[in-house]
Amino acid sequence: MKVNSVKTLHPVEVISLAERSLWGERNKLLNHHKSYAVRSSYYPHNMDEWHEKETEICREYNMKIARLNHVRREVHRTRYESIHSLNKVDRDDYDSDATETDMTPSMSQDTQDTQHTQNRQMYICRLKKFIRDQVQLLWY
Repeated sequence: MKVNSVKTLHPVEVISLAERSLWGERNKLLNHHKSYAVRSSYYPHNMDEWHEKETEICREYNMKIARLNHVRREVHRTRYESIHSLNKVDRDDYDSDATETDMTPSMSQDTQDTQHTQNRQMYICRLKKFIRDQVQLLWY
């Protein structure tokens, strides 16, 4: 969710738990600041100061959330790069293994089909047993 309001200086993304927590704190402070008791203490001669304080709260929390956005993106980018580098290494290993094993005969298509059918039947039996057990748990 991208958050962009009139009072924010920069749009920030509120995605992670830490970002949501800071966003909640920000809203709580702003709601308190907008309350009648606080606003009436500034009214009528210090309303500029009241608006400056509101802007400062927005600026401070948006900067914190923007830092968290940056950290989250960096972590995501690092994980993405590491996963893809591992996949590339695995693919390279697989390609080198494939060239060595191309000489060995593979299972026939009939054998593969039979094995697939047996695996599927075992899966269905396990699934039926699991469902039966779950239904018995519900009734007892």
